[in-house]
Amino acid sequence: MKIVIEGLWALGKTLACEFLEKKHDFVFIREPDHKKHKLEKTDLDRWYYDKHLENLEKAMEVESDVVLERSVASTLSFIKSRDSKDALVRKLIADERFLAYKNFDLCIIFNINYKDYLIGTKSLDNKDLKEFILINDKLVRNYNRNLKLYCEMLFGKDNTKSLNVFKDSAFVEEKIIRNLIEKLIYEKKTE
Repeated sequence: MKIVIEGLWALGKTLACEFLEKKHDFVFIREPDHKKHKLEKTDLDRWYYDKHLENLEKAMEVESDVVLERSVASTLSFIKSRDSKDALVRKLIADERFLAYKNFDLCIIFNINYKDYLIGTKSLDNKDLKEFILINDKLVRNYNRNLKLYCEMLFGKDNTKSLNVFKDSAFVEEKIIRNLIEKLIYEKKTE
């Protein structure tokens, strides 16, 4: 089984991927991080795009179950949500390497609306991330809508599922998220 976990920052994607790795023996391919590579802020969109495609190639080589933390859908969503650069997005979407995403069984989006995300991230310890979220209001406000669109395009509507990770003014417990992910995997395997 091949799975992608998508969503905004600090919603539990890494924890979910680590859970699949530890409990279900998935190979976990982490999302790219430009900060670890000490990159300048020039053309990060292209860098992430290329790195996500490298991760896609790695995932396609894995013969056992694999989970990707984010995909090209994230990069496309960031571009579209921040700048609305339709020409760049159209150019990137034309890349035939995207077709390999059709081989994935499931794309799980950790979904949260904008107002709840602002409430939830107030408790973050990471001050840089909190500041980034506040400065990039337009991106954060539009990201989920664009992410769903690109995930459905890349993985198919039937293979794209959203999990709401915020309920009653709090993030949903990790245990509940794990149970929901296991349920989605079970449903997919028994289709």
